Amino acid sequence: SFASLLLRPRLPAVVSVVAGNGLLWVALALHWVAYRRFRDPRASRKLPLAIAGGFLGVFSVLWWADAGYVTRTVFTSAVVGGFTAAGAWEIARDGGLREERSRLIVLGLGVLTSACMIARVAILLRAERVDERLLTPSLERSVGFFPAVLYAFAVGLGFLMMHRERSDARARALALVDPLTGCVNRRALEDRVRGELAHAARARSPVALIVVDLDRFKSINDTYGHAAGDAVIRHLGEVLRRGARASDTVARYGGEEFCVLMRDADADGAAALAERLRSALSSEQVAAGGVSLRVTASFGVAAIDPARPEAWESVFRRADAALYAAKQGGRDRVSRG
Repeated sequence: SFASLLLRPRLPAVVSVVAGNGLLWVALALHWVAYRRFRDPRASRKLPLAIAGGFLGVFSVLWWADAGYVTRTVFTSAVVGGFTAAGAWEIARDGGLREERSRLIVLGLGVLTSACMIARVAILLRAERVDERLLTPSLERSVGFFPAVLYAFAVGLGFLMMHRERSDARARALALVDPLTGCVNRRALEDRVRGELAHAARARSPVALIVVDLDRFKSINDTYGHAAGDAVIRHLGEVLRRGARASDTVARYGGEEFCVLMRDADADGAAALAERLRSALSSEQVAAGGVSLRVTASFGVAAIDPARPEAWESVFRRADAALYAAKQGGRDRVSRG
Protein backbone atom coordinates (compact mmCIF):
# COMPACT_ATOMS: atom_id res chain seq x y z
CA SER A 1 0.00 0.00 0.00
CA PHE A 2 2.81 2.42 0.84
CA ALA A 3 4.54 1.53 -2.41
CA SER A 4 1.26 2.21 -4.20
CA LEU A 5 1.15 5.72 -2.72
CA LEU A 6 4.70 6.43 -3.84
CA LEU A 7 4.24 5.03 -7.31
CA ARG A 8 0.75 6.34 -8.08
CA PRO A 9 1.78 9.91 -9.09
CA ARG A 10 4.16 8.50 -11.69
CA LEU A 11 2.40 5.37 -12.92
CA PRO A 12 -1.14 4.28 -13.76
CA ALA A 13 -3.15 3.01 -10.79
CA VAL A 14 -3.15 -0.58 -12.03
CA VAL A 15 0.64 -0.66 -12.21
CA SER A 16 1.22 1.07 -8.89
CA VAL A 17 -1.26 -1.07 -6.94
CA VAL A 18 -0.11 -4.34 -8.50
CA ALA A 19 3.55 -3.41 -8.05
CA GLY A 20 2.99 -2.33 -4.45
CA ASN A 21 1.25 -5.55 -3.47
CA GLY A 22 3.80 -7.57 -5.41
CA LEU A 23 6.69 -6.00 -3.49
CA LEU A 24 4.90 -6.68 -0.20
CA TRP A 25 4.27 -10.33 -1.04
CA VAL A 26 7.84 -10.89 -2.19
CA ALA A 27 9.07 -9.38 1.07
CA LEU A 28 6.78 -11.66 3.09
CA ALA A 29 7.89 -14.64 1.01
CA LEU A 30 11.52 -13.81 1.81
CA HIS A 31 10.59 -13.60 5.51
CA TRP A 32 9.17 -17.10 5.18
CA VAL A 33 12.39 -18.24 3.49
CA ALA A 34 14.41 -16.79 6.38
CA TYR A 35 12.33 -18.70 8.94
CA ARG A 36 12.66 -21.92 6.96
CA ARG A 37 16.44 -21.51 6.74
CA PHE A 38 16.65 -20.71 10.44
CA ARG A 39 15.28 -24.21 10.99
CA ASP A 40 17.06 -25.83 8.04
CA PRO A 41 19.87 -23.91 6.26
CA ARG A 42 19.35 -26.04 3.13
CA ALA A 43 15.70 -25.03 2.68
CA SER A 44 14.92 -23.72 -0.79
CA ARG A 45 13.51 -20.27 -1.47
CA LYS A 46 11.84 -21.36 -4.71
CA LEU A 47 8.50 -22.42 -3.21
CA PRO A 48 7.72 -19.20 -1.26
CA LEU A 49 8.76 -16.99 -4.16
CA ALA A 50 6.76 -19.10 -6.61
CA ILE A 51 3.70 -18.78 -4.38
CA ALA A 52 4.19 -14.99 -4.21
CA GLY A 53 4.44 -14.89 -8.00
CA GLY A 54 1.28 -16.96 -8.35
CA PHE A 55 -0.66 -14.66 -6.02
CA LEU A 56 0.57 -11.64 -7.96
CA GLY A 57 -0.70 -13.22 -11.19
CA VAL A 58 -4.12 -13.87 -9.67
CA PHE A 59 -4.31 -10.31 -8.34
CA SER A 60 -3.43 -8.91 -11.76
CA VAL A 61 -6.27 -10.92 -13.30
CA LEU A 62 -8.67 -9.64 -10.61
CA TRP A 63 -7.68 -6.07 -11.41
CA TRP A 64 -8.00 -6.46 -15.16
CA ALA A 65 -11.34 -8.21 -14.67
CA ASP A 66 -12.47 -5.08 -12.81
CA ALA A 67 -13.11 -6.97 -9.57
CA GLY A 68 -14.48 -4.73 -6.84
CA TYR A 69 -12.51 -3.16 -4.01
CA VAL A 70 -13.88 -5.62 -1.46
CA THR A 71 -12.89 -8.64 -3.56
CA ARG A 72 -9.36 -7.34 -4.15
CA THR A 73 -8.87 -6.34 -0.51
CA VAL A 74 -10.17 -9.65 0.79
CA PHE A 75 -7.73 -11.42 -1.52
CA THR A 76 -4.72 -9.28 -0.53
CA SER A 77 -5.56 -9.61 3.18
CA ALA A 78 -5.81 -13.38 2.84
CA VAL A 79 -2.40 -13.47 1.10
CA VAL A 80 -0.72 -11.37 3.81
CA GLY A 81 -2.35 -13.43 6.54
CA GLY A 82 -1.30 -16.64 4.85
CA PHE A 83 2.35 -15.61 4.51
CA THR A 84 2.60 -14.41 8.11
CA ALA A 85 0.88 -17.58 9.33
CA ALA A 86 3.35 -19.69 7.32
CA GLY A 87 6.25 -17.83 8.92
CA ALA A 88 4.76 -18.30 12.38
CA TRP A 89 4.31 -22.01 11.67
CA GLU A 90 7.98 -22.38 10.74
CA ILE A 91 9.00 -20.69 13.99
CA ALA A 92 6.64 -22.79 16.12
CA ARG A 93 7.47 -26.17 14.57
CA ASP A 94 11.20 -25.70 15.12
CA GLY A 95 10.78 -26.16 18.86
CA GLY A 96 13.05 -24.64 21.46
CA LEU A 97 10.74 -21.72 22.26
CA ARG A 98 11.65 -22.03 25.93
CA GLU A 99 15.36 -21.76 25.19
CA GLU A 100 15.08 -18.99 22.59
CA ARG A 101 12.57 -16.51 24.01
CA SER A 102 13.07 -14.02 21.19
CA ARG A 103 11.23 -16.42 18.91
CA LEU A 104 8.11 -15.81 20.95
CA ILE A 105 8.24 -12.18 19.77
CA VAL A 106 8.38 -13.15 16.11
CA LEU A 107 5.77 -15.88 16.59
CA GLY A 108 3.45 -13.46 18.38
CA LEU A 109 3.81 -10.83 15.65
CA GLY A 110 3.01 -13.39 12.97
CA VAL A 111 -0.05 -14.67 14.80
CA LEU A 112 -1.22 -11.10 15.53
CA THR A 113 -0.88 -10.05 11.89
CA SER A 114 -2.68 -13.14 10.63
CA ALA A 115 -5.51 -12.61 13.14
CA CYS A 116 -5.84 -8.96 12.12
CA MET A 117 -6.06 -9.92 8.47
CA ILE A 118 -8.83 -12.38 9.27
CA ALA A 119 -10.61 -9.62 11.21
CA ARG A 120 -10.17 -7.25 8.26
CA VAL A 121 -11.77 -9.77 5.91
CA ALA A 122 -14.69 -10.23 8.31
CA ILE A 123 -15.21 -6.45 8.59
CA LEU A 124 -15.19 -6.05 4.79
CA LEU A 125 -17.63 -8.87 4.20
CA ARG A 126 -20.05 -7.60 6.85
CA ALA A 127 -19.86 -3.89 5.94
CA GLU A 128 -22.88 -2.38 4.21
CA ARG A 129 -20.81 0.34 2.60
CA VAL A 130 -17.03 0.53 2.02
CA ASP A 131 -15.10 3.74 1.31
CA GLU A 132 -12.56 2.91 -1.38
CA ARG A 133 -10.41 6.03 -0.92
CA LEU A 134 -7.05 4.82 0.32
CA LEU A 135 -6.28 7.70 2.70
CA THR A 136 -9.71 7.83 4.33
CA PRO A 137 -9.53 6.47 7.90
CA SER A 138 -11.64 3.37 8.51
CA LEU A 139 -11.76 0.39 10.84
CA GLU A 140 -10.74 -2.13 8.20
CA ARG A 141 -7.71 -0.02 7.17
CA SER A 142 -6.60 0.44 10.76
CA VAL A 143 -6.94 -3.29 11.40
CA GLY A 144 -4.97 -4.04 8.24
CA PHE A 145 -2.26 -1.36 8.23
CA PHE A 146 -1.24 -1.22 11.90
CA PRO A 147 -0.17 -4.88 12.31
CA ALA A 148 1.47 -4.85 8.88
CA VAL A 149 3.61 -1.85 9.82
CA LEU A 150 4.40 -3.36 13.23
CA TYR A 151 5.31 -6.65 11.60
CA ALA A 152 7.57 -4.99 9.02
CA PHE A 153 9.56 -3.03 11.60
CA ALA A 154 9.59 -5.32 14.64
CA VAL A 155 10.00 -8.71 13.00
CA GLY A 156 13.43 -7.78 11.63
CA LEU A 157 14.66 -6.91 15.11
CA GLY A 158 13.11 -10.09 16.48
CA PHE A 159 14.85 -12.16 13.82
CA LEU A 160 18.22 -10.59 14.69
CA MET A 161 17.55 -11.43 18.35
CA MET A 162 16.78 -15.03 17.36
CA HIS A 163 20.14 -15.34 15.62
CA ARG A 164 21.93 -13.74 18.57
CA GLU A 165 20.33 -16.15 21.05
CA ARG A 166 21.12 -19.17 18.89
CA SER A 167 24.74 -18.04 18.42
CA ASP A 168 25.11 -17.55 22.17
CA ALA A 169 23.62 -21.00 22.82
CA ARG A 170 26.02 -22.60 20.35
CA ALA A 171 28.94 -20.79 21.94
CA ARG A 172 27.91 -22.04 25.38
CA ALA A 173 27.55 -25.59 24.02
CA LEU A 174 30.98 -25.45 22.40
CA ALA A 175 32.46 -24.27 25.70
CA LEU A 176 31.21 -27.50 27.29
CA VAL A 177 32.40 -29.91 24.58
CA ASP A 178 35.86 -31.38 24.12
CA PRO A 179 36.86 -30.47 20.53
CA LEU A 180 38.98 -33.58 19.96
CA THR A 181 36.45 -36.25 20.95
CA GLY A 182 33.06 -34.53 20.88
CA CYS A 183 32.44 -35.70 24.45
CA VAL A 184 31.50 -33.19 27.11
CA ASN A 185 34.42 -31.72 29.04
CA ARG A 186 35.22 -31.69 32.75
CA ARG A 187 33.27 -28.51 33.41
CA ALA A 188 30.13 -29.93 31.78
CA LEU A 189 30.53 -33.18 33.71
CA GLU A 190 30.67 -31.33 37.01
CA ASP A 191 27.54 -29.38 36.04
CA ARG A 192 25.69 -32.60 35.24
CA VAL A 193 26.81 -34.28 38.41
CA ARG A 194 24.78 -31.79 40.44
CA GLY A 195 21.67 -32.61 38.43
CA GLU A 196 22.20 -36.36 38.71
CA LEU A 197 22.77 -36.20 42.46
CA ALA A 198 19.61 -34.12 42.88
CA HIS A 199 17.66 -36.64 40.80
CA ALA A 200 19.06 -39.52 42.84
CA ALA A 201 18.05 -37.83 46.08
CA ARG A 202 14.49 -37.24 44.84
CA ALA A 203 13.99 -40.67 43.28
CA ARG A 204 16.13 -42.52 45.85
CA SER A 205 17.95 -44.18 42.97
CA PRO A 206 21.66 -45.07 42.64
CA VAL A 207 24.25 -43.15 40.62
CA ALA A 208 27.39 -44.79 39.28
CA LEU A 209 30.68 -43.49 37.95
CA ILE A 210 33.17 -45.21 35.66
CA VAL A 211 36.66 -43.73 35.36
CA VAL A 212 38.62 -44.84 32.29
CA ASP A 213 42.31 -44.38 31.51
CA LEU A 214 44.25 -45.58 28.47
CA ASP A 215 47.02 -48.08 29.17
CA ARG A 216 50.63 -47.13 28.30
CA PHE A 217 49.49 -43.98 26.51
CA LYS A 218 52.84 -42.23 26.95
CA SER A 219 54.59 -44.95 24.95
CA ILE A 220 52.12 -44.40 22.08
CA ASN A 221 52.96 -40.69 21.99
CA ASP A 222 56.68 -41.36 22.27
CA THR A 223 56.70 -44.06 19.57
CA TYR A 224 54.19 -42.81 17.01
CA GLY A 225 53.84 -39.09 17.77
CA HIS A 226 51.16 -36.85 19.21
CA ALA A 227 48.94 -37.13 16.13
CA ALA A 228 48.70 -40.85 16.75
CA GLY A 229 47.98 -40.17 20.41
CA ASP A 230 45.13 -37.86 19.43
CA ALA A 231 43.73 -40.56 17.13
CA VAL A 232 43.78 -43.08 19.98
CA ILE A 233 42.05 -40.66 22.38
CA ARG A 234 39.43 -39.88 19.76
CA HIS A 235 38.85 -43.61 19.19
CA LEU A 236 38.37 -44.24 22.91
CA GLY A 237 35.78 -41.45 23.05
CA GLU A 238 33.92 -43.03 20.13
CA VAL A 239 33.91 -46.47 21.78
CA LEU A 240 32.60 -45.04 25.05
CA ARG A 241 29.84 -43.00 23.44
CA ARG A 242 28.81 -45.90 21.22
CA GLY A 243 28.59 -48.34 24.11
CA ALA A 244 27.06 -46.09 26.78
CA ARG A 245 23.34 -45.72 27.35
CA ALA A 246 21.46 -42.70 26.03
CA SER A 247 21.00 -41.46 29.60
CA ASP A 248 24.72 -41.71 30.43
CA THR A 249 27.15 -38.80 30.26
CA VAL A 250 30.50 -39.54 28.63
CA ALA A 251 33.12 -36.91 29.42
CA ARG A 252 36.78 -36.39 28.67
CA TYR A 253 38.08 -35.56 32.14
CA GLY A 254 41.56 -34.62 31.02
CA GLY A 255 44.38 -36.02 28.89
CA GLU A 256 43.68 -39.70 28.22
CA GLU A 257 41.24 -40.03 31.14
CA PHE A 258 37.47 -40.28 30.62
CA CYS A 259 34.43 -40.60 32.88
CA VAL A 260 31.03 -42.21 32.35
CA LEU A 261 28.32 -40.89 34.68
CA MET A 262 25.37 -43.30 34.93
CA ARG A 263 21.88 -42.44 36.16
CA ASP A 264 19.84 -45.17 37.89
CA ALA A 265 22.77 -47.62 37.89
CA ASP A 266 24.29 -49.50 40.81
CA ALA A 267 27.83 -50.91 41.08
CA ASP A 268 26.85 -54.16 39.37
CA GLY A 269 25.28 -52.38 36.40
CA ALA A 270 28.23 -50.01 36.08
CA ALA A 271 30.74 -52.87 36.25
CA ALA A 272 28.83 -54.76 33.55
CA LEU A 273 28.90 -51.73 31.26
CA ALA A 274 32.57 -51.13 31.98
CA GLU A 275 33.36 -54.71 31.03
CA ARG A 276 31.50 -54.35 27.73
CA LEU A 277 33.35 -51.12 26.98
CA ARG A 278 36.70 -52.68 27.88
CA SER A 279 36.03 -55.66 25.62
CA ALA A 280 34.90 -53.46 22.71
CA LEU A 281 38.00 -51.28 22.95
CA SER A 282 40.47 -54.16 23.17
CA SER A 283 38.87 -56.03 20.26
CA GLU A 284 39.18 -53.13 17.81
CA GLN A 285 42.16 -51.58 16.11
CA VAL A 286 42.67 -47.88 15.49
CA ALA A 287 44.60 -46.30 12.61
CA ALA A 288 47.17 -44.01 14.21
CA GLY A 289 50.41 -42.60 12.84
CA GLY A 290 50.20 -44.69 9.69
CA VAL A 291 49.87 -47.97 11.59
CA SER A 292 47.02 -49.97 13.12
CA LEU A 293 47.20 -50.19 16.86
CA ARG A 294 45.38 -52.31 19.42
CA VAL A 295 44.89 -50.26 22.55
CA THR A 296 43.49 -51.11 25.95
CA ALA A 297 42.24 -49.17 28.96
CA SER A 298 41.71 -49.74 32.66
CA PHE A 299 38.37 -49.06 34.34
CA GLY A 300 37.50 -48.05 37.89
CA VAL A 301 33.87 -48.25 39.09
CA ALA A 302 32.10 -46.73 42.08
CA ALA A 303 28.44 -46.14 42.92
CA ILE A 304 26.36 -44.16 45.40
CA ASP A 305 23.87 -46.16 47.47
CA PRO A 306 20.66 -44.07 47.74
CA ALA A 307 20.28 -45.22 51.33
CA ARG A 308 23.69 -43.72 52.17
CA PRO A 309 24.18 -40.34 50.46
CA GLU A 310 27.77 -39.51 49.59
CA ALA A 311 29.63 -36.47 48.31
CA TRP A 312 30.72 -36.46 44.69
CA GLU A 313 34.38 -36.01 45.62
CA SER A 314 34.23 -39.18 47.71
CA VAL A 315 32.70 -41.18 44.86
CA PHE A 316 35.34 -39.94 42.45
CA ARG A 317 38.13 -40.85 44.85
CA ARG A 318 36.77 -44.38 45.19
CA ALA A 319 36.47 -44.78 41.41
CA ASP A 320 39.95 -43.35 40.91
CA ALA A 321 41.37 -45.72 43.52
CA ALA A 322 39.67 -48.63 41.74
CA LEU A 323 41.26 -47.45 38.48
CA TYR A 324 44.68 -47.44 40.15
CA ALA A 325 44.03 -50.97 41.42
CA ALA A 326 43.18 -52.07 37.86
CA LYS A 327 46.47 -50.60 36.65
CA GLN A 328 48.37 -52.33 39.42
CA GLY A 329 46.58 -55.59 38.68
CA GLY A 330 47.86 -55.80 35.12
CA ARG A 331 45.82 -53.19 33.18
CA ASP A 332 43.05 -53.90 30.65
CA ARG A 333 40.61 -54.80 33.39
CA VAL A 334 37.71 -53.50 35.50
CA SER A 335 38.00 -52.89 39.22
CA ARG A 336 35.39 -51.78 41.75
CA GLY A 337 35.87 -49.21 44.46
